[in-house]
Amino acid sequence: MVSIFNDITQHLIPINWMNQSDFSRHPNLTHNLKSWLYETALLTTRLKQTAKNFQLKVLKETYEEPSPLLSDVPITDNNYIREIMMLSDDEPCILGQTTVPEDTLKHNGWAKKLGTKGLGEALVNLPNVSRSAFNFSFCVCNNLVLKKYGMRLPEKENMPLWVRRSSFLIENRPLWVVEIFLPKICRLK
Repeated sequence: MVSIFNDITQHLIPINWMNQSDFSRHPNLTHNLKSWLYETALLTTRLKQTAKNFQLKVLKETYEEPSPLLSDVPITDNNYIREIMMLSDDEPCILGQTTVPEDTLKHNGWAKKLGTKGLGEALVNLPNVSRSAFNFSFCVCNNLVLKKYGMRLPEKENMPLWVRRSSFLIENRPLWVVEIFLPKICRLK
């Protein structure tokens, strides 16, 4: 069964990773959206402060191959994958996927027991954790794919989306996070 995360990422056109300095190629990027993309603090905390009703839904937890969005990073085949959706007032605003290699998971079993707690909420209390710089991609997604999952969208054929990714090292053991910022995020402060 295809997950919402994989369904959306299969329909993104194109994926070209860039860093923050490359944003000059996107002059229409609003200050508000930049603030979400650049957010280094916990997205869950910011969403809880912004939304009247915040939810974190776990969509999938399983072992499988990493996302094609990580095809250019050195990752093993046996990974624990956790996909979540963050909602603001019952509307999806961020999709997240965490990829945890088996060796990292062996030393950090808590990663399989997060429940509806955000990954960042668990990492913030751990010693010896560092985060890489973000990579970003501006993509286009077919609206029919997004509407299939209940997202309220304007009547356009394609919807621009931003994706960001980063890695964490926990005592020199990696895990990767990919986040897709859905259209609702542009309406949040």
